[in-house]
Amino acid sequence: MRWLTFCILAVVVLTLEVTVAPLLEWHGARPQWLLMLAVFFALNGRSVDVLIGAWILGLLYDLHTLPEYVGLFSLAFSLVALIVYSVREFLFREHPLTHFLVTFAACLLIQIMLDVHRAAAFGDSSGGLWSLGRETLLTALVTALFALPVHFALLRLHRTLGIMPARFGRRRWNLPTRSISRS
Repeated sequence: MRWLTFCILAVVVLTLEVTVAPLLEWHGARPQWLLMLAVFFALNGRSVDVLIGAWILGLLYDLHTLPEYVGLFSLAFSLVALIVYSVREFLFREHPLTHFLVTFAACLLIQIMLDVHRAAAFGDSSGGLWSLGRETLLTALVTALFALPVHFALLRLHRTLGIMPARFGRRRWNLPTRSISRS
């Protein structure tokens, strides 16, 4: 992974998350583009780069949402990236359905962890369990829907990003060939 490109991309995505994401909010759910980026790099990056990049993206998310609890999202993003990285060999990494489902599951896991943290730290919320569950599911769904075009665009930039996407569909099989001798 090329770190300069990663840093530029992280700053651009953070800017979009701070400025554009509140405009796209629907029933309290807004897309989490930094998480989309972390999931993308977990699906396509190298192991050390994936963990460091996810931690950095989580720290950026921490600093713009919950500055009094720095480390909550950086830990969550790192754990999700570790899980996605460990199961990615069993997935079709370039398929849009994989991008949707993995991003949905990652966002759902992080939102549930955040809801548990809020309930433990601040007690029961005023909206009740139903509004928390609805907002959690909507956030995961909106994030997964936005992940489809974002991951598609990032896959097109794989050389610029310094990653190698999986090539399951275009694999060349090395079959033994017979040599034909002319006598």
